[in-house]
Amino acid sequence: MIGTVISKRYAGALFEIASGENSVSKVLDELQNLIDFYYSNAEFRELVKNPLIPKESKSAVFSELKDKGVISDLLLSFTKLLVEKNRLEELENIVESFSDIYRESRGEAVADVRSVIDMDEKVKDELVSKLNEITGKKVSVQVEKDPSLLGGFLAKIKSTQYDASVKGQLEKLKEEMTG
Repeated sequence: MIGTVISKRYAGALFEIASGENSVSKVLDELQNLIDFYYSNAEFRELVKNPLIPKESKSAVFSELKDKGVISDLLLSFTKLLVEKNRLEELENIVESFSDIYRESRGEAVADVRSVIDMDEKVKDELVSKLNEITGKKVSVQVEKDPSLLGGFLAKIKSTQYDASVKGQLEKLKEEMTG
C-alpha cells in the first residue's frame, strides 16, 4: 500500500521529533504494536476509522494505552494530534510511511518480488545480492508466486521496477516491432 502525501508528512514529522529525542526505534516498535492491535481488535479498528465517534472518546483510549505503558508520551501526543486534526484514519499509512523513512535512514529497502516459481534460499540470496549492488542499499525481499509472468521475475522497490520476466521481455519485443 502506498501512503498518502498526508501520511508521509505526518510520518516525517514524527520521525524528526523521534530522531531529536533519540527514540526512533522505540517509536517504531510502539507504532508496530499499535497497528498489530489495530488489526487484531475490531473495536479499536472501528474507533480509528469511524468519524462519528467523538474526539474525546478517541483521545481517552490513547490516554489509557499510555497509562498501560503501551505508548509513550510522544506517541500519545502524536495520536491526540491525529484525533484533533481528523487524521486518525491515516494511521495505517502513517505507520507504513514511518517504517519506510526508518529503513531509508538506515540504507535499507524492501523489494516486492513476483516470480513464476517458488524461490529457494540460494536464488533469493543471489537476487538480494544483485539488488543490493544495483540499489546501493541493503535489500530484503518479499516473494510472491505469479504464474502470469511466464518465466523470470519482477522486482519492485518503491516506485522502481526491475523486470526480468519473460512476459516483460516479450512485451518489449512486441513494442519494438510495432512501435
